[in-house]
Amino acid sequence: MTRENFLLTLSWAASDAGVEIQVLETLSQSPDHPQRLSFPESQYLKGFVLRVIK
Repeated sequence: MTRENFLLTLSWAASDAGVEIQVLETLSQSPDHPQRLSFPESQYLKGFVLRVIK
């Protein structure tokens, strides 16, 4: 799943729950596992620190 699709899924879930979310921080794998531009799947860990606004 791409980072963009993950964010889209989060926004749909927030809409279904009747809340808004804010992205406070974007998370990824550690620097010793860099992403290769020729291989998008090398960005394999995706996470977000979110704030839910009711």
